[in-house]
Amino acid sequence: MRNFIIVIVTILSGLAYGWCIVKYPITAQIIAGGMGLSFLFIMMVAFYQLKKENNNEK
Repeated sequence: MRNFIIVIVTILSGLAYGWCIVKYPITAQIIAGGMGLSFLFIMMVAFYQLKKENNNEK
């Protein structure tokens, strides 16, 4: 069920972004930049946690 919700939210956010880039291109670029930086930050935190857990197991 969780995977289904993730797929639906991804599709809806893609459609919303597509509408936003047609109507408001500058705003959409700012949103995309913020989402990209947020994604990088989340991935950095996730990799840090994985590395921290792997070091504790040794």
